[in-house]
Amino acid sequence: MTADDFRGELAALFEAASKAGCGTIVVRSGDLHRAVGGYPGTNHWMSMC
Repeated sequence: MTADDFRGELAALFEAASKAGCGTIVVRSGDLHRAVGGYPGTNHWMSMC
């Protein structure tokens, strides 16, 4: 997983929130990492996240 994977997921979250008319969005790092994949796991470092 790369920083671009996280950027892509964030962009998708922002786009969905925008389409839903949300003025704000809360993104928790653990939820983001789960959406991208590999969390939780044996090597679940979140330095890129």
